[in-house]
Amino acid sequence: MRWYQRLFQRKLAEKQIDAELRFHLEQQVRDYTASGMTPEEARRRARLEFGGLDQVKEECRGYGRCVWNKGGERRG
Repeated sequence: MRWYQRLFQRKLAEKQIDAELRFHLEQQVRDYTASGMTPEEARRRARLEFGGLDQVKEECRGYGRCVWNKGGERRG
């Protein structure tokens, strides 16, 4: 595989990881909002529980992929 193909695949994988992480974060915010939290508090709590997106992305790169359970938590 040529270097530019690897670079393109890496960028595509990065976008996919980012989209998936944001989906799970927003899903958690929706769940908290549905349980009665204000949108601001729901977003704050989800971010605290989820952790920094950059840190989570780094974990995913280390594992090759991230696996999520039904509660939206990482399983490694």
